[in-house]
Amino acid sequence: MLHSRLRVVVADDELPARGELRHLLEETELAEVVAEAESAQEALAAILRYRPDVVYLDVRMPGLSGMDLARTLGQMTRPPVVVFATAYENYAVEAFGVGAVDYILKPFEPAQVLRSLLRSQERLGGRPRARSPLPVPVQGDGGIRFLRPESLVYVRARGKRCLVRACGQEHVSRLSLRELERRLPPQFLRVHRSYIVNLHRVVEVHPWFSGSVILTLEDGGRVQVPVGRKYTSTVRAALGI
Repeated sequence: MLHSRLRVVVADDELPARGELRHLLEETELAEVVAEAESAQEALAAILRYRPDVVYLDVRMPGLSGMDLARTLGQMTRPPVVVFATAYENYAVEAFGVGAVDYILKPFEPAQVLRSLLRSQERLGGRPRARSPLPVPVQGDGGIRFLRPESLVYVRARGKRCLVRACGQEHVSRLSLRELERRLPPQFLRVHRSYIVNLHRVVEVHPWFSGSVILTLEDGGRVQVPVGRKYTSTVRAALGI
């Protein structure tokens, strides 16, 4: 059970719709709208910055659609709960297929907005809050060291364990890539079947082969990480390129 207000981002290209939804959300006293966005790209930037608990998405927006953004969020280590808030009735099946917790229609009714927040609370109920990520355990000299997530550059799979790069060297963690993916905060993104990177460490992007790209990350020096072809569009969207 959560005891604080849910932090919410509202994304809709129509200003009146955003204002109405903000009013109804905050009137419940269960939510605080931390940012509004008029496109999916703006919403993604706000999500990476504010780490909201819930994001309300319109289906049709300029550039990326709300569905595209929901799929992108699904690649994140700790995605926010997604609620679709739209005028279109015929995308509900697709919305729940991309993991949405609710689907509410314009004009919004207070009861459906409250229902969406209660469902979001239920979805988040067993999840540790993203604002307090756990440190990452790695093998040290005769013991276990704990690394702060923000110090990590990337994590790469090696067999059943992982190599964690931080402070200019790789450390061995007994956690699997999937376990670390669940543990790390939202600025970490799966970019390859064997790699998760800290997007805050990306300093350059260069074309690679077959339309993919390679990332340069800063770690005192610089290291490069390949992006898998199936992850390329997600990485481009997350970096706003």
